Amino acid sequence: MDPRDSEWIGVSRLTKNIAEVSAYFHALQWILSFTSYSDPRKDYDLLTNSEYCVRLLAEISMKGRCNKVPIAKVRRVLTHQQGHNSS
Repeated sequence: MDPRDSEWIGVSRLTKNIAEVSAYFHALQWILSFTSYSDPRKDYDLLTNSEYCVRLLAEISMKGRCNKVPIAKVRRVLTHQQGHNSS
């Protein structure tokens, strides 16, 4: 939980939900680190057993009241990547 740590995603206390969002974020970062925008494979399946992540990030059916900073980071990565894939 050190802001100087490269793995820190903007939380001040650890919870189960933030661990799930953090894992999702780091999985996205890992995928992106091994792909390029010219990669012919445009779709990746990111599997999770976290209903919290699915509802927050895939369905966008609920708004995060807590953990707004890391949720926003994940959504930015997803939006950025979707923009590149649609061009």
